[in-house]
Amino acid sequence: SVVIFSPETTRAAGIQIAPVERKVVTAEIRLFGKIEYDPVDQYKVTAFAPGVIDRIYVKRAGQSVRRGDPLFDMHSSDLYFLEEELFEVLKEFPDPLDYRPARGEVFKRRMRPARRSIAPPKGAEETEEEKEKRLAATQKIAMIHRKMQLLGLSKSDIENITARSRATGITTVTTPTTGFVLKQNAYKGAYVNTGETIFTIANPRYLWAKLDA
Repeated sequence: SVVIFSPETTRAAGIQIAPVERKVVTAEIRLFGKIEYDPVDQYKVTAFAPGVIDRIYVKRAGQSVRRGDPLFDMHSSDLYFLEEELFEVLKEFPDPLDYRPARGEVFKRRMRPARRSIAPPKGAEETEEEKEKRLAATQKIAMIHRKMQLLGLSKSDIENITARSRATGITTVTTPTTGFVLKQNAYKGAYVNTGETIFTIANPRYLWAKLDA
């Protein structure tokens, strides 16, 4: 059961022998695959409420965007009713502060509504009833601001709505990160539901090479 070759026969047959040893073996292999953005650095921009896309600023996939760039305008009835509720409270609030941009800066302007039912009279101390009414109005404004934030609006967005002084129900959705538009599902006039993905933004900081081996 054992075959023994002489050294001459081994050389003639082209057999190469070597002792077994542990070592690193390298080989160049060609593989098919694709380059992808890291899933961890992909951001999905979704609809904050049911509504209609009013205007689109980024129109195609592959376009580069910077953090804070506008993506699309959206009209929402939920936001419209919150805006109306906010302005209704501000009519009763004594001298509410309003932030309006001017020459690249933000300054405060006092609004003086015709009705000042909860403003304390000059030279007189605020009564307990007036204090409670003012506190209730302040709390209601804070509650409305909180509801707006739950819809995805930033503090700056809420200040701009207050400065506008009229309800439109339209807000501009911006990109959360710098990167490239991977997917774009925005169409002017299209109705979207809460949570529906409108844009997918990919940050090119890390890339994945997915190869079939």
